[in-house]
Amino acid sequence: SRLATKSPTPKIAFLFLTNSNLTFAPLWDRFFRGHSHLYNIYVHSEPFSAVQNFPPPFESHLIPSKKTEWASPSLIAAERRLLARAILNDPFNLYFALISQHCFPLHSFPFLYRSLLGDNPLRAFTSQPRHRSFIEILADDPNLPERVWSVFLC
Repeated sequence: SRLATKSPTPKIAFLFLTNSNLTFAPLWDRFFRGHSHLYNIYVHSEPFSAVQNFPPPFESHLIPSKKTEWASPSLIAAERRLLARAILNDPFNLYFALISQHCFPLHSFPFLYRSLLGDNPLRAFTSQPRHRSFIEILADDPNLPERVWSVFLC
């Protein structure tokens, strides 16, 4: 029924993968404030760590999680659980940002949203001539699109 809506609003899914408290939760709260109709949050928290209660806006967005270990396939499985939940939960999640507990936003939410979706977000559903990625693994590759800004600092 949500897909039949006359004016769908594309959203950004923020996928938080954490094994401790979210260090910069107050900054994220300020980043998200006033834009709840444009994003969704999903949190995979290490079930056996000493994570305390999550503050708003994270507290009601925990997904079922399993134990993860650094540099192991369990991290990939956790990322897949986050992505699957985001895809199944809301068909309007158009972009996905995987974020660790030590990342924080460098720009405002409106800046990020405009950068990803342009001036006409509804057109993002019907025509995306080029999918943009901001993965920095191959930063020196001459075939990558030019990148002039960072969105998050980790």
